[in-house]
Amino acid sequence: MRMYMVDEGMFGQTLQVAQSYIRLFVIFDSFLTVIGASEMLTNLGLCVSGSYTGGPAKVSVLASDLTGMLSGTAAANVATTGTLTIPMMKRTDFSPAFASAVESIASTGGMLMPPIMGAAAFLMADFTQTPYSTIMLAAVLPAPFYYGSLLFVVHPRAVRQGISGLPKSEIPNFLTVIKTRGHLLLPIIVFVYLLMSGSTPTYSAVLSIGVAIAASFLRRNTWMTPRKLLDALVLGAIATVAVGTACLVAGFIVGVVSMTGVAQVLTMYIDTLSGGYLFPALFITTFAAILLSCALPATAVYIVAAVTVAPVLVAMGADLLSAHFFVFYFGVLSNITPPIAIACFTAAGIAAEGSMKIALHSLRLALPAFILPFVLIYHPALLMINAQPLNVVEIAVIVAFGTACYVIAAEGVLVTRLGVLSRLTFGAVAVLCLVIQDNAIGLVACVLAVVLGGRSTSSHTEQRPWKRRSCRRPRARKRPRTPDLQSRQRPVSDAGANARFVAASPAPRRDMDGEPRRRGILFK
Repeated sequence: MRMYMVDEGMFGQTLQVAQSYIRLFVIFDSFLTVIGASEMLTNLGLCVSGSYTGGPAKVSVLASDLTGMLSGTAAANVATTGTLTIPMMKRTDFSPAFASAVESIASTGGMLMPPIMGAAAFLMADFTQTPYSTIMLAAVLPAPFYYGSLLFVVHPRAVRQGISGLPKSEIPNFLTVIKTRGHLLLPIIVFVYLLMSGSTPTYSAVLSIGVAIAASFLRRNTWMTPRKLLDALVLGAIATVAVGTACLVAGFIVGVVSMTGVAQVLTMYIDTLSGGYLFPALFITTFAAILLSCALPATAVYIVAAVTVAPVLVAMGADLLSAHFFVFYFGVLSNITPPIAIACFTAAGIAAEGSMKIALHSLRLALPAFILPFVLIYHPALLMINAQPLNVVEIAVIVAFGTACYVIAAEGVLVTRLGVLSRLTFGAVAVLCLVIQDNAIGLVACVLAVVLGGRSTSSHTEQRPWKRRSCRRPRARKRPRTPDLQSRQRPVSDAGANARFVAASPAPRRDMDGEPRRRGILFK
Protein backbone atom coordinates (compact mmCIF):
# COMPACT_ATOMS: atom_id res chain seq x y z
CA MET A 1 0.00 0.00 0.00
CA ARG A 2 2.87 2.40 0.75
CA MET A 3 4.08 2.00 -2.83
CA TYR A 4 0.93 3.81 -4.00
CA MET A 5 0.69 6.49 -1.28
CA VAL A 6 4.19 7.98 -0.80
CA ASP A 7 6.18 10.34 -3.03
CA GLU A 8 8.88 7.72 -3.56
CA GLY A 9 6.42 5.18 -4.95
CA MET A 10 4.87 4.42 -8.32
CA PHE A 11 2.79 7.60 -8.51
CA GLY A 12 5.47 9.74 -6.96
CA GLN A 13 7.91 12.37 -8.12
CA THR A 14 9.09 10.71 -11.34
CA LEU A 15 5.62 10.16 -12.78
CA GLN A 16 4.59 13.70 -11.81
CA VAL A 17 7.52 15.13 -13.76
CA ALA A 18 6.67 12.92 -16.74
CA GLN A 19 3.05 14.08 -16.83
CA SER A 20 3.77 17.74 -16.10
CA TYR A 21 6.73 18.53 -18.36
CA ILE A 22 7.87 15.60 -20.49
CA ARG A 23 4.45 15.05 -22.04
CA LEU A 24 4.30 18.58 -23.46
CA PHE A 25 7.82 18.37 -24.89
CA VAL A 26 7.03 15.04 -26.53
CA ILE A 27 3.90 16.51 -28.15
CA PHE A 28 5.93 19.52 -29.33
CA ASP A 29 8.41 17.11 -30.93
CA SER A 30 5.61 15.23 -32.70
CA PHE A 31 4.27 18.50 -34.19
CA LEU A 32 7.72 19.42 -35.50
CA THR A 33 8.10 15.95 -37.02
CA VAL A 34 4.74 16.09 -38.81
CA ILE A 35 5.32 19.50 -40.42
CA GLY A 36 8.72 18.34 -41.77
CA ALA A 37 11.26 19.96 -39.44
CA SER A 38 13.19 16.68 -39.04
CA GLU A 39 13.49 16.28 -42.81
CA MET A 40 14.69 19.85 -43.12
CA LEU A 41 17.41 19.33 -40.51
CA THR A 42 18.53 16.11 -42.27
CA ASN A 43 18.86 18.03 -45.54
CA LEU A 44 20.94 20.66 -43.77
CA GLY A 45 23.28 17.90 -42.62
CA LEU A 46 23.58 16.71 -46.21
CA CYS A 47 24.42 20.22 -47.38
CA VAL A 48 27.12 20.76 -44.75
CA SER A 49 29.06 17.48 -44.84
CA GLY A 50 27.85 15.40 -47.78
CA SER A 51 30.69 16.29 -50.14
CA TYR A 52 33.61 15.60 -47.76
CA THR A 53 35.61 12.41 -47.26
CA GLY A 54 33.36 9.80 -45.69
CA GLY A 55 30.43 12.11 -46.39
CA PRO A 56 27.59 9.62 -45.72
CA ALA A 57 28.89 8.80 -42.22
CA LYS A 58 29.37 12.48 -41.40
CA VAL A 59 25.89 13.23 -42.69
CA SER A 60 24.59 10.59 -40.30
CA VAL A 61 26.37 12.28 -37.37
CA LEU A 62 25.24 15.81 -38.20
CA ALA A 63 21.69 14.86 -39.21
CA SER A 64 21.20 12.88 -36.00
CA ASP A 65 22.69 15.77 -34.06
CA LEU A 66 20.27 18.30 -35.55
CA THR A 67 17.29 15.97 -35.35
CA GLY A 68 18.24 15.06 -31.79
CA MET A 69 17.58 18.66 -30.78
CA LEU A 70 13.90 17.87 -31.33
CA SER A 71 13.68 14.20 -30.38
CA GLY A 72 14.65 13.07 -26.90
CA THR A 73 14.47 9.35 -27.71
CA ALA A 74 17.35 7.39 -29.25
CA ALA A 75 15.20 4.73 -30.90
CA ALA A 76 12.91 7.33 -32.49
CA ASN A 77 15.92 9.25 -33.74
CA VAL A 78 17.34 6.10 -35.37
CA ALA A 79 14.00 5.36 -37.01
CA THR A 80 13.79 8.95 -38.34
CA THR A 81 17.27 9.53 -39.75
CA GLY A 82 18.52 5.95 -40.04
CA THR A 83 16.17 5.08 -42.89
CA LEU A 84 18.09 7.61 -45.01
CA THR A 85 21.65 7.48 -43.67
CA ILE A 86 22.19 3.72 -43.15
CA PRO A 87 21.38 2.73 -46.79
CA MET A 88 23.45 5.71 -47.94
CA MET A 89 26.49 4.52 -45.98
CA LYS A 90 26.05 0.93 -47.18
CA ARG A 91 25.91 2.17 -50.77
CA THR A 92 29.33 3.84 -50.38
CA ASP A 93 31.06 0.65 -49.16
CA PHE A 94 30.71 1.11 -45.39
CA SER A 95 29.92 -2.22 -43.76
CA PRO A 96 26.33 -2.63 -42.44
CA ALA A 97 27.56 -3.07 -38.87
CA PHE A 98 29.71 0.07 -39.04
CA ALA A 99 26.95 2.14 -40.64
CA SER A 100 24.40 1.02 -38.04
CA ALA A 101 26.85 1.66 -35.19
CA VAL A 102 27.54 5.22 -36.35
CA GLU A 103 23.82 5.94 -36.64
CA SER A 104 23.08 4.40 -33.23
CA ILE A 105 25.78 6.44 -31.47
CA ALA A 106 24.76 9.66 -33.20
CA SER A 107 21.08 9.12 -32.45
CA THR A 108 21.83 8.34 -28.82
CA GLY A 109 23.60 11.69 -28.55
CA GLY A 110 20.28 13.36 -29.35
CA MET A 111 19.32 12.81 -25.70
CA LEU A 112 22.33 14.94 -24.74
CA MET A 113 21.71 17.74 -27.24
CA PRO A 114 19.79 20.82 -26.08
CA PRO A 115 17.23 22.32 -26.26
CA ILE A 116 15.00 19.21 -26.00
CA MET A 117 17.02 16.60 -24.17
CA GLY A 118 15.91 13.24 -22.90
CA ALA A 119 13.29 12.69 -20.24
CA ALA A 120 16.06 12.19 -17.70
CA ALA A 121 17.13 15.83 -18.12
CA PHE A 122 13.78 17.02 -16.75
CA LEU A 123 14.15 14.59 -13.85
CA MET A 124 17.66 15.93 -13.25
CA ALA A 125 16.25 19.45 -12.99
CA ASP A 126 13.77 18.20 -10.41
CA PHE A 127 16.30 16.13 -8.41
CA THR A 128 18.90 18.91 -8.23
CA GLN A 129 16.33 21.72 -7.84
CA THR A 130 17.90 23.46 -10.83
CA PRO A 131 15.95 25.31 -13.56
CA TYR A 132 15.78 23.42 -16.84
CA SER A 133 17.31 26.40 -18.63
CA THR A 134 20.44 25.92 -16.48
CA ILE A 135 20.54 22.21 -17.35
CA MET A 136 20.21 23.10 -21.02
CA LEU A 137 23.01 25.68 -20.78
CA ALA A 138 25.26 23.19 -18.99
CA ALA A 139 24.85 20.70 -21.86
CA VAL A 140 25.88 23.18 -24.57
CA LEU A 141 29.62 22.29 -24.57
CA PRO A 142 29.60 18.54 -23.72
CA ALA A 143 27.25 17.70 -26.60
CA PRO A 144 29.58 19.08 -29.35
CA PHE A 145 32.48 17.18 -27.76
CA TYR A 146 30.40 13.99 -27.96
CA TYR A 147 29.69 14.44 -31.66
CA GLY A 148 33.16 15.80 -32.41
CA SER A 149 34.79 12.68 -31.00
CA LEU A 150 32.53 10.54 -33.19
CA LEU A 151 33.48 12.54 -36.29
CA PHE A 152 37.15 12.18 -35.35
CA VAL A 153 36.68 8.39 -35.24
CA VAL A 154 34.76 8.24 -38.52
CA HIS A 155 37.19 10.33 -40.61
CA PRO A 156 40.28 8.04 -40.38
CA ARG A 157 38.09 5.03 -41.18
CA ALA A 158 36.83 6.75 -44.31
CA VAL A 159 40.38 7.76 -45.34
CA ARG A 160 41.68 4.26 -44.69
CA GLN A 161 38.96 2.70 -46.86
CA GLY A 162 39.25 5.39 -49.55
CA ILE A 163 35.58 6.45 -49.29
CA SER A 164 34.94 9.87 -50.77
CA GLY A 165 31.92 12.15 -50.47
CA LEU A 166 28.54 11.94 -52.13
CA PRO A 167 28.05 13.09 -55.73
CA LYS A 168 26.65 16.59 -56.16
CA SER A 169 23.44 15.21 -57.62
CA GLU A 170 22.53 13.70 -54.23
CA ILE A 171 23.29 16.81 -52.18
CA PRO A 172 20.48 19.38 -51.92
CA ASN A 173 21.18 23.06 -52.39
CA PHE A 174 21.56 24.92 -49.10
CA LEU A 175 19.70 28.05 -50.23
CA THR A 176 16.87 25.95 -51.64
CA VAL A 177 16.46 24.14 -48.33
CA ILE A 178 16.38 27.43 -46.42
CA LYS A 179 13.89 29.01 -48.85
CA THR A 180 11.48 26.08 -48.87
CA ARG A 181 11.65 24.93 -45.22
CA GLY A 182 13.68 27.50 -43.32
CA HIS A 183 10.52 28.85 -41.66
CA LEU A 184 10.28 25.59 -39.69
CA LEU A 185 13.18 26.81 -37.53
CA LEU A 186 10.94 29.51 -36.00
CA PRO A 187 9.33 27.22 -33.36
CA ILE A 188 12.77 26.02 -32.21
CA ILE A 189 14.10 29.59 -31.96
CA VAL A 190 11.03 30.70 -29.99
CA PHE A 191 11.29 27.71 -27.68
CA VAL A 192 14.97 28.36 -26.87
CA TYR A 193 14.32 32.08 -26.35
CA LEU A 194 11.45 31.45 -23.94
CA LEU A 195 13.45 28.98 -21.86
CA MET A 196 16.52 31.24 -21.67
CA SER A 197 14.39 34.27 -20.79
CA GLY A 198 13.10 32.55 -17.66
CA SER A 199 9.71 31.23 -18.78
CA THR A 200 8.47 27.98 -17.33
CA PRO A 201 8.89 24.79 -19.40
CA THR A 202 5.12 24.35 -19.57
CA TYR A 203 4.52 27.84 -20.96
CA SER A 204 7.44 27.51 -23.39
CA ALA A 205 6.24 24.17 -24.77
CA VAL A 206 2.60 25.23 -25.20
CA LEU A 207 3.46 28.52 -26.91
CA SER A 208 6.01 26.80 -29.16
CA ILE A 209 3.37 24.30 -30.30
CA GLY A 210 1.18 27.25 -31.34
CA VAL A 211 4.12 28.85 -33.20
CA ALA A 212 4.78 25.54 -35.00
CA ILE A 213 1.19 25.37 -36.22
CA ALA A 214 1.26 29.02 -37.36
CA ALA A 215 4.65 28.70 -39.06
CA SER A 216 3.50 25.70 -41.08
CA PHE A 217 1.10 27.95 -43.05
CA LEU A 218 3.94 30.08 -44.42
CA ARG A 219 4.50 27.50 -47.20
CA ARG A 220 1.90 25.47 -49.03
CA ASN A 221 3.80 22.17 -48.78
CA THR A 222 4.03 22.36 -44.98
CA TRP A 223 0.43 23.26 -44.10
CA MET A 224 -0.88 21.75 -40.91
CA THR A 225 -3.91 19.98 -42.36
CA PRO A 226 -6.50 18.24 -40.15
CA ARG A 227 -4.93 14.91 -41.08
CA LYS A 228 -1.48 16.09 -39.99
CA LEU A 229 -2.91 17.51 -36.79
CA LEU A 230 -4.44 14.15 -35.95
CA ASP A 231 -1.19 12.35 -36.79
CA ALA A 232 0.77 14.70 -34.51
CA LEU A 233 -1.60 14.06 -31.60
CA VAL A 234 -1.43 10.29 -32.14
CA LEU A 235 2.38 10.30 -32.29
CA GLY A 236 2.54 12.43 -29.16
CA ALA A 237 0.15 10.14 -27.29
CA ILE A 238 2.11 7.00 -28.20
CA ALA A 239 5.43 8.54 -27.16
CA THR A 240 3.90 9.84 -23.92
CA VAL A 241 2.70 6.37 -22.97
CA ALA A 242 6.18 4.94 -23.51
CA VAL A 243 7.87 7.63 -21.39
CA GLY A 244 5.19 7.47 -18.71
CA THR A 245 5.50 3.70 -18.40
CA ALA A 246 9.28 3.94 -17.97
CA CYS A 247 8.88 6.60 -15.26
CA LEU A 248 6.19 4.53 -13.53
CA VAL A 249 8.47 1.48 -13.34
CA ALA A 250 11.38 3.67 -12.26
CA GLY A 251 9.22 5.11 -9.48
CA PHE A 252 8.55 1.60 -8.23
CA ILE A 253 12.30 0.89 -8.13
CA VAL A 254 12.96 4.18 -6.32
CA GLY A 255 10.32 3.26 -3.74
CA VAL A 256 11.92 -0.13 -3.12
CA VAL A 257 15.37 1.44 -2.79
CA SER A 258 14.22 4.11 -0.33
CA MET A 259 12.07 1.80 1.83
CA THR A 260 14.56 -1.06 2.14
CA GLY A 261 17.67 1.05 2.76
CA VAL A 262 19.51 -0.24 -0.30
CA ALA A 263 20.82 3.26 -1.01
CA GLN A 264 22.65 3.42 2.32
CA VAL A 265 24.12 -0.05 1.80
CA LEU A 266 25.37 0.83 -1.68
CA THR A 267 26.86 4.04 -0.35
CA MET A 268 28.76 2.13 2.32
CA TYR A 269 30.04 -0.47 -0.13
CA ILE A 270 31.19 2.10 -2.68
CA ASP A 271 32.96 4.08 0.03
CA THR A 272 34.66 0.91 1.31
CA LEU A 273 35.70 -0.45 -2.09
CA SER A 274 37.03 2.90 -3.32
CA GLY A 275 38.91 3.64 -0.13
CA GLY A 276 37.34 7.08 0.00
CA TYR A 277 38.95 8.16 -3.30
CA LEU A 278 36.90 9.68 -6.09
CA PHE A 279 38.57 8.02 -9.09
CA PRO A 280 37.86 4.38 -8.05
CA ALA A 281 34.35 5.41 -7.02
CA LEU A 282 33.74 6.68 -10.56
CA PHE A 283 34.71 3.31 -12.04
CA ILE A 284 32.43 1.50 -9.58
CA THR A 285 29.60 3.86 -10.54
CA THR A 286 30.26 3.16 -14.22
CA PHE A 287 30.12 -0.58 -13.63
CA ALA A 288 26.87 -0.22 -11.67
CA ALA A 289 25.28 1.90 -14.42
CA ILE A 290 26.24 -0.67 -17.07
CA LEU A 291 24.72 -3.46 -14.97
CA LEU A 292 21.52 -1.46 -14.53
CA SER A 293 21.35 -0.86 -18.28
CA CYS A 294 21.04 -4.61 -18.83
CA ALA A 295 17.46 -4.51 -17.56
CA LEU A 296 16.28 -0.87 -17.52
CA PRO A 297 15.79 1.90 -20.12
CA ALA A 298 17.90 5.06 -20.05
CA THR A 299 15.49 7.11 -17.92
CA ALA A 300 15.18 4.40 -15.29
CA VAL A 301 18.97 3.93 -15.20
CA TYR A 302 19.43 7.61 -14.42
CA ILE A 303 16.73 7.63 -11.75
CA VAL A 304 18.17 4.65 -9.87
CA ALA A 305 21.77 5.88 -10.20
CA ALA A 306 20.80 9.42 -9.15
CA VAL A 307 19.11 8.13 -6.00
CA THR A 308 21.77 5.60 -5.01
CA VAL A 309 25.15 6.63 -6.43
CA ALA A 310 25.14 10.39 -7.11
CA PRO A 311 25.03 11.33 -3.38
CA VAL A 312 28.19 9.24 -2.84
CA LEU A 313 30.07 11.15 -5.56
CA VAL A 314 28.93 14.47 -4.09
CA ALA A 315 30.11 13.38 -0.63
CA MET A 316 33.55 12.57 -2.10
CA GLY A 317 33.99 16.06 -3.48
CA ALA A 318 32.30 16.05 -6.90
CA ASP A 319 30.13 18.98 -7.90
CA LEU A 320 26.38 18.32 -7.58
CA LEU A 321 25.56 19.01 -11.22
CA SER A 322 28.70 17.21 -12.44
CA ALA A 323 27.77 14.09 -10.43
CA HIS A 324 24.25 14.03 -11.87
CA PHE A 325 25.57 14.63 -15.40
CA PHE A 326 27.95 11.72 -14.84
CA VAL A 327 25.14 9.25 -14.10
CA PHE A 328 22.92 10.93 -16.71
CA TYR A 329 25.50 10.29 -19.46
CA PHE A 330 25.88 6.65 -18.54
CA GLY A 331 22.11 6.30 -18.41
CA VAL A 332 21.94 7.68 -21.96
CA LEU A 333 24.81 5.48 -23.17
CA SER A 334 22.84 2.41 -22.07
CA ASN A 335 21.09 2.74 -25.45
CA ILE A 336 24.26 1.41 -27.13
CA THR A 337 25.59 -0.77 -24.31
CA PRO A 338 25.19 -4.55 -24.78
CA PRO A 339 23.24 -6.68 -24.23
CA ILE A 340 20.07 -4.51 -24.44
CA ALA A 341 21.20 -1.58 -26.68
CA ILE A 342 17.74 -0.40 -27.76
CA ALA A 343 19.12 1.97 -30.41
CA CYS A 344 21.15 -0.87 -31.95
CA PHE A 345 18.06 -3.09 -32.16
CA THR A 346 16.26 -0.37 -34.13
CA ALA A 347 19.24 0.08 -36.47
CA ALA A 348 19.52 -3.70 -36.95
CA GLY A 349 16.07 -3.80 -38.52
CA ILE A 350 17.04 -1.11 -41.03
CA ALA A 351 20.47 -2.51 -41.95
CA ALA A 352 19.48 -6.21 -41.87
CA GLU A 353 22.41 -6.95 -39.56
CA GLY A 354 22.75 -8.68 -36.19
CA SER A 355 21.93 -6.41 -33.26
CA MET A 356 24.70 -7.78 -31.02
CA LYS A 357 27.31 -7.22 -33.75
CA ILE A 358 26.11 -3.63 -34.11
CA ALA A 359 26.21 -3.14 -30.33
CA LEU A 360 29.82 -4.35 -30.14
CA HIS A 361 30.80 -2.02 -32.99
CA SER A 362 29.02 0.83 -31.19
CA LEU A 363 30.88 0.07 -27.98
CA ARG A 364 34.18 0.19 -29.88
CA LEU A 365 33.45 3.46 -31.71
CA ALA A 366 31.93 5.21 -28.67
CA LEU A 367 34.96 4.81 -26.38
CA PRO A 368 35.62 8.60 -26.39
CA ALA A 369 32.00 9.16 -25.34
CA PHE A 370 32.54 6.91 -22.31
CA ILE A 371 35.49 9.12 -21.28
CA LEU A 372 33.46 12.35 -21.44
CA PRO A 373 31.56 11.81 -18.13
CA PHE A 374 34.88 11.52 -16.30
CA VAL A 375 35.96 14.80 -17.88
CA LEU A 376 32.85 16.51 -16.50
CA ILE A 377 33.80 15.40 -12.99
CA TYR A 378 37.38 16.67 -13.17
CA HIS A 379 36.58 19.78 -15.22
CA PRO A 380 33.21 21.09 -13.95
CA ALA A 381 33.85 24.42 -15.67
CA LEU A 382 32.94 22.63 -18.92
CA LEU A 383 29.33 22.83 -17.72
CA MET A 384 29.67 26.65 -17.60
CA ILE A 385 28.32 26.81 -14.06
CA ASN A 386 29.89 29.58 -11.95
CA ALA A 387 32.97 29.72 -14.20
CA GLN A 388 34.86 32.60 -15.76
CA PRO A 389 34.72 32.83 -19.59
CA LEU A 390 38.51 32.58 -19.92
CA ASN A 391 38.56 29.48 -17.73
CA VAL A 392 35.83 27.92 -19.85
CA VAL A 393 37.84 28.58 -23.03
CA GLU A 394 41.00 27.06 -21.49
CA ILE A 395 39.12 23.96 -20.36
CA ALA A 396 37.45 23.60 -23.77
CA VAL A 397 40.83 23.74 -25.58
CA ILE A 398 42.42 21.26 -23.17
CA VAL A 399 39.52 18.82 -23.43
CA ALA A 400 39.49 19.10 -27.24
CA PHE A 401 43.20 18.23 -27.45
CA GLY A 402 42.79 15.46 -24.88
CA THR A 403 39.88 13.91 -26.76
CA ALA A 404 41.81 14.08 -30.05
CA CYS A 405 44.87 12.44 -28.48
CA TYR A 406 42.70 9.73 -26.96
CA VAL A 407 41.10 8.92 -30.33
CA ILE A 408 44.53 8.90 -32.03
CA ALA A 409 45.86 6.51 -29.39
CA ALA A 410 42.81 4.26 -29.61
CA GLU A 411 42.66 4.16 -33.43
CA GLY A 412 46.44 4.15 -33.98
CA VAL A 413 46.10 6.50 -36.95
CA LEU A 414 47.18 10.09 -37.53
CA VAL A 415 48.43 10.47 -41.10
CA THR A 416 49.51 6.85 -41.37
CA ARG A 417 49.53 4.01 -38.86
CA LEU A 418 51.34 4.77 -35.61
CA GLY A 419 53.69 2.52 -33.69
CA VAL A 420 53.13 1.28 -30.16
CA LEU A 421 55.39 3.93 -28.60
CA SER A 422 53.62 6.77 -30.41
CA ARG A 423 50.22 5.47 -29.36
CA LEU A 424 51.32 5.20 -25.73
CA THR A 425 52.67 8.74 -25.84
CA PHE A 426 49.41 10.12 -27.23
CA GLY A 427 47.53 8.17 -24.56
CA ALA A 428 49.67 9.71 -21.82
CA VAL A 429 48.99 13.19 -23.21
CA ALA A 430 45.26 12.41 -23.22
CA VAL A 431 45.41 11.45 -19.54
CA LEU A 432 47.23 14.69 -18.69
CA CYS A 433 44.60 16.73 -20.52
CA LEU A 434 41.46 14.93 -19.38
CA VAL A 435 42.18 13.82 -15.81
CA ILE A 436 44.63 16.36 -14.32
CA GLN A 437 42.69 19.36 -13.01
CA ASP A 438 45.57 21.84 -13.30
CA ASN A 439 45.07 24.02 -16.39
CA ALA A 440 48.81 24.76 -16.68
CA ILE A 441 49.63 21.05 -16.99
CA GLY A 442 46.83 20.68 -19.50
CA LEU A 443 48.12 23.51 -21.68
CA VAL A 444 51.65 22.04 -21.58
CA ALA A 445 50.16 18.70 -22.65
CA CYS A 446 48.41 20.47 -25.54
CA VAL A 447 51.74 21.87 -26.74
CA LEU A 448 53.25 18.38 -26.42
CA ALA A 449 50.38 16.99 -28.50
CA VAL A 450 51.07 19.54 -31.26
CA VAL A 451 54.77 18.62 -31.26
CA LEU A 452 54.00 14.90 -31.37
CA GLY A 453 51.54 15.43 -34.19
CA GLY A 454 54.09 17.40 -36.20
CA ARG A 455 56.80 14.78 -35.69
CA SER A 456 54.46 11.92 -36.59
CA THR A 457 53.40 13.74 -39.75
CA SER A 458 56.95 14.58 -40.86
CA SER A 459 58.28 11.09 -40.13
CA HIS A 460 55.68 9.49 -42.35
CA THR A 461 55.81 11.83 -45.33
CA GLU A 462 57.90 9.34 -47.29
CA GLN A 463 55.27 6.65 -46.91
CA ARG A 464 52.55 6.45 -49.47
CA PRO A 465 49.20 7.57 -48.05
CA TRP A 466 46.09 5.50 -48.53
CA LYS A 467 44.76 5.72 -52.05
CA ARG A 468 41.28 7.00 -52.53
CA ARG A 469 39.05 4.35 -53.98
CA SER A 470 38.01 5.12 -57.51
CA CYS A 471 34.65 4.34 -59.02
CA ARG A 472 36.27 3.31 -62.35
CA ARG A 473 36.97 -0.30 -63.08
CA PRO A 474 40.66 -1.21 -63.07
CA ARG A 475 42.16 -1.67 -66.50
CA ALA A 476 42.97 -5.23 -67.52
CA ARG A 477 46.66 -5.96 -67.93
CA LYS A 478 47.81 -6.55 -71.49
CA ARG A 479 49.13 -10.02 -71.96
CA PRO A 480 52.24 -10.40 -74.14
CA ARG A 481 51.26 -11.56 -77.57
CA THR A 482 52.65 -14.97 -78.54
CA PRO A 483 53.92 -14.76 -82.12
CA ASP A 484 52.47 -17.38 -84.39
CA LEU A 485 54.41 -19.43 -86.86
CA GLN A 486 53.57 -17.06 -89.70
CA SER A 487 55.17 -14.06 -87.92
CA ARG A 488 58.28 -16.06 -87.06
CA GLN A 489 58.98 -16.97 -90.73
CA ARG A 490 61.07 -15.02 -93.16
CA PRO A 491 61.07 -15.17 -96.97
CA VAL A 492 63.99 -16.75 -98.74
CA SER A 493 64.65 -15.93 -102.38
CA ASP A 494 64.77 -18.79 -104.91
CA ALA A 495 65.67 -19.06 -108.56
CA GLY A 496 62.08 -19.37 -109.64
CA ALA A 497 59.22 -16.87 -109.27
CA ASN A 498 57.75 -18.73 -106.27
CA ALA A 499 58.99 -17.71 -102.82
CA ARG A 500 59.73 -20.27 -100.23
CA PHE A 501 59.57 -19.68 -96.49
CA VAL A 502 61.84 -21.15 -93.92
CA ALA A 503 61.56 -21.03 -90.16
CA ALA A 504 63.39 -18.10 -88.62
CA SER A 505 64.39 -20.08 -85.57
CA PRO A 506 66.04 -22.49 -85.58
CA ALA A 507 68.08 -21.78 -88.69
CA PRO A 508 67.70 -24.39 -91.49
CA ARG A 509 70.40 -26.98 -91.68
CA ARG A 510 72.36 -27.42 -94.92
CA ASP A 511 73.99 -30.50 -96.41
CA MET A 512 77.57 -30.90 -97.58
CA ASP A 513 76.83 -29.09 -100.86
CA GLY A 514 75.35 -26.08 -99.08
CA GLU A 515 71.81 -26.83 -100.15
CA PRO A 516 69.09 -26.64 -97.48
CA ARG A 517 67.78 -29.93 -96.25
CA ARG A 518 64.14 -30.75 -96.71
CA ARG A 519 63.68 -31.38 -93.00
CA GLY A 520 62.82 -28.14 -91.21
CA ILE A 521 61.68 -26.37 -94.41
CA LEU A 522 58.03 -25.47 -95.08
CA PHE A 523 56.86 -25.43 -98.67
CA LYS A 524 53.65 -23.93 -99.91
